[in-house]
Amino acid sequence: MGLDVQLSVINMERYHQLLEAQNRELLEIGLSRTFCNLLHRADVVDHEPELAQIAAIANVDLSPILRMDWYCDELDMEASLGGYETAAEKSEFVQQTLALNAKVVGNVDAVIHTLRDLIRALLQVEDLPAMLLKTDFDVLNNDRYFAAFAEDLGDGYLNNNFGQDLRNLLAQVEFAKAIGEETVYFKYG
Repeated sequence: MGLDVQLSVINMERYHQLLEAQNRELLEIGLSRTFCNLLHRADVVDHEPELAQIAAIANVDLSPILRMDWYCDELDMEASLGGYETAAEKSEFVQQTLALNAKVVGNVDAVIHTLRDLIRALLQVEDLPAMLLKTDFDVLNNDRYFAAFAEDLGDGYLNNNFGQDLRNLLAQVEFAKAIGEETVYFKYG
């Protein structure tokens, strides 16, 4: 069992209804568990995490994508309140969370632009795995995950490679924008 990441929008019920109405299968454009692990590498490695290295290689600012982690919906906010004892602590948590959320709201165009730029740049890179720092903590299987960027190596969730995960994320974000969503963020479970 492990942690998965999914794209989320403000109105997830509508998002899923419209996906279903268009006969689109979310698993075909899913995000792999490896992508989830990649998003959190800064928390587990002592060296420069792979996403920071990739941003430098591609010369693309990834902050719109990284800020997708900041948004906390009402359900998660309410669940987190149990970790605070006093009303003042709870109030401070809510204020801080709302301030972070405000930095994410309306991000859909910035995320699309960033993903397109990143994909375009990485398509020009011949051997991305060779350009990344070797790591003793290679839970991503860097030589496979970052290889064959232009190809889809997985089934939409299992065994996706980095290029496939980025293209799948872009497809999901573009769909969200097409149905009128203005805010996209990551949800874990």
